[in-house]
Amino acid sequence: MHRTSLHIQRKLQSITQLGLVGLMWFAVLMGTVCVNAQTKPSKPKAKKILTGTASFYSQRFEGKKTANGEIFRQNKRTAACNKLPLGSYVRVTNLRNKKSVKVKINDRLHRKSSRLIDLSKSAAGELGMMKLGLVKVRVETISAAEFRKQDKNKPSRKKSGSRNRKKRQR
Repeated sequence: MHRTSLHIQRKLQSITQLGLVGLMWFAVLMGTVCVNAQTKPSKPKAKKILTGTASFYSQRFEGKKTANGEIFRQNKRTAACNKLPLGSYVRVTNLRNKKSVKVKINDRLHRKSSRLIDLSKSAAGELGMMKLGLVKVRVETISAAEFRKQDKNKPSRKKSGSRNRKKRQR
């Protein structure tokens, strides 16, 4: 072997060894970061409470895609809000009559809108705001478990089964 090729070979070995040492340090550091990330307890999310004006969706949005990709339906308890993350669950309370409804944020308002929240007709009806159109509301974030929990003072949303009765009569 030539002297220059031995020199190049030694350089490559030292670079490879440095690379392996660097890679080992990287793995150790990443392992430490991953372990620390797993052992730290997650902080409970702070409850946000906002006050502002609520409106309800126009019929023309029925069947259109929302900001998170779901199809909008007026009979679902959903809402549009620019101040809270998509997928958030909130309790909206009408400040005039103190009625409340739980909704999921799945859409955004127009960026120039001064309204806090835009509700589906189903949610707006539960708040008693259909005739008024606009009402002052309090919006507070809730957990997904609290969203799914049935309110004791509100009737169940189960279907009555009238469709089955019609089939039997035929």
